[in-house]
Amino acid sequence: MQQRLLGYEYDSSQLFLDSDGETGIPAGSKWEEVLYARFIPQNIVNELGQNGISDVANAIFANRFDTDAIPNFVHSIIYEPFQKRAQRKRLSG
Repeated sequence: MQQRLLGYEYDSSQLFLDSDGETGIPAGSKWEEVLYARFIPQNIVNELGQNGISDVANAIFANRFDTDAIPNFVHSIIYEPFQKRAQRKRLSG
């Protein structure tokens, strides 16, 4: 199945087969934690684009690094993408 999806130009980071011996969820794991740890970063990339985090960092810290701007940066790369995806009912993919 994975090879078939890769043939349709899906990126391997977009795929998850729980039964796969190399990339699947190890036996005895808390599957929810493993699953969400894999999909949260991918959801962020899906929303922001491949260079989105860099683009946001460049926009927020364009002139200089300011620790006061860190909460704005975190909000922009974590919360805003999920808010936008939630509005579209697309949190899982």
